[in-house]
Amino acid sequence: MGIPLRVVDQQETRGIMDSILTIVRMFARETEAGALVSDINARMNRVEERIRGLPRPRVMVCIGRSIGTGTLEDVFICGRKGFYHEMLTLAGGFNVYDGPSLQYPSVTGEGITRMNPEIIIEIIPDLIDQGWNEEVVKREWHQLKGVDAVKNKRIYILGDDHVATPGPRFILTLEQMARVLHPEVCWDE
Repeated sequence: MGIPLRVVDQQETRGIMDSILTIVRMFARETEAGALVSDINARMNRVEERIRGLPRPRVMVCIGRSIGTGTLEDVFICGRKGFYHEMLTLAGGFNVYDGPSLQYPSVTGEGITRMNPEIIIEIIPDLIDQGWNEEVVKREWHQLKGVDAVKNKRIYILGDDHVATPGPRFILTLEQMARVLHPEVCWDE
């Protein structure tokens, strides 16, 4: 049909930034893209500056699980590669997962207890659409009483639609992660 096709790689932040430039070149919108890329870079630099020298808390990012069952089942977390691992690192956290190099490994309650994250971030982009209550979702983690994140009430739900989309709005996810990992930083300046 003669429709131009471009495939872009948005699995990491560099790929997202490159894809913005690739797409705008197709439509001769470089000026707008330059402003967007500059804004994203400035915001990434701001996060980097604010967390520099701070301790990196041990974090587990839950990408998906069976919700509403009252138990922790089918728990998939961020592994040591891919978008969420990179976001976690840029936001100033240390990924507690130390297993095989998988993007989204499945873990058990026993495995989570062994990793003992200080913070759990759960990615639920359709939280509101599914009618789930954030407190009920957090309560399901309480069965892991020995985990530091549970004991210290450091379980955070990221429920906006952009948290599951590796695209230009990744900067919002990065900023959200940085805020929950480092509440000691004044982010509003």
